[in-house]
Formats: sequence, structure tokens, C-alpha cells
Amino acid sequence: MALEAGQLSSDRSWPELMRLFKEHYTRLWIGDVDCFSSKSAFLRYIPRYLRRPPLAEYRLIPSGDQEVRFLTEDKKLGRTVTTVYTVREFLALLGDHVLDRYRHGVRYFGLLAPRSIGKDYEVFLALLGQKRRPRPRRIRYADSILLVQEARTLRLLRLLAAETGSVLRNY
Repeated sequence: MALEAGQLSSDRSWPELMRLFKEHYTRLWIGDVDCFSSKSAFLRYIPRYLRRPPLAEYRLIPSGDQEVRFLTEDKKLGRTVTTVYTVREFLALLGDHVLDRYRHGVRYFGLLAPRSIGKDYEVFLALLGQKRRPRPRRIRYADSILLVQEARTLRLLRLLAAETGSVLRNY
């Protein structure tokens, strides 16, 4: 065992650790992706456990089979840089974002929890020195259709102007 070999240390007592290990021994652990028949099988498996992907798809850069490249923000340099990991390292990092079985992701908690928003939200905003914004008026269905049509018309005019090289004027 890793604890006996000195590869693992803990603040918990030996009997408590043994109980913990026995309790989690029967759980399904997938530590290696080789157990999946294909990449597509893995890609069907993993999204079930992700509430929101930790990495946006547009940040992924095409790369070979042995590495994964993606864009990250370097706070010290103040710019976007390319980060490279091996497939195994990338999956290990991605695995940290997978919730345990029967666990759910939490969107809001504390003062912003759904059950608190009705009763404590005014206090929360007062502490921040803000006021609750009024709820916007509902747009009538007919007006929303007109807005969509105007947007489509404007988009078509811009495309036409770009193709003909003419200038679109605001009226």
C-alpha cells in the first residue's frame, strides 16, 4: 500500500484511513482511459459528469495524437499563450473536474442560493451599496418578431454592402 511505502501521508489516524479505504474500495474507479473501446466512447462517457466544461472548445488547437494543445491566459504576461500537455496529463487534469458519483455541481450557494435570494437578497445588496434593479418589461410577441426581422434585414444589408463595396449609412 502507498501509505506503508511512505508514498502517501495523512493527518488521519491509521484505523480511520483503513476504514476510508475499505469504504471506497468497491467504487468504480476509472484511472486509465485504455479501458474504453474508443475515443468516442470516452467522449460519450465524460460529459455526463461535467456540469460545464472546464475548457471551452474554441480554445482547443488541432494537434497530434500524442499531445493536447489549448489556449490559456497567462496572468503574468497579460496575454494568451499555448499550453501543451500529453494526453495522459490532460486527462488527469480533466479528471479533477469530474464530480464523484451521485454528486451534483453547485451553481449558487450562501446568500445567492435560490432559497435565500427571496429573503436575504435585499440585505446582500445593501451591504454592497446597491439597489435591486427593476424587472424589465416583457416584450410583446409581435414586437419581438419585428426586432428579429429588423436584425435579419440589417444583416442582409451589411452582407450586400460588403459584396458590392458600397457604404451602409445609418438613417
